[in-house]
Amino acid sequence: MGLLFLLPSALVTAELSAAFPHDGGHYVWASTAFGRVAGVVSSFF
Repeated sequence: MGLLFLLPSALVTAELSAAFPHDGGHYVWASTAFGRVAGVVSSFF
């Protein structure tokens, strides 16, 4: 069951890190797509 979550999550993370090779990870991806508040919330969780 965990594979059903982890495999797509790993593929999405690999794709986003290739598309946005900046330092910051989830914060950069969420803030680029949805704004600074979403970036902070993404980093918090």
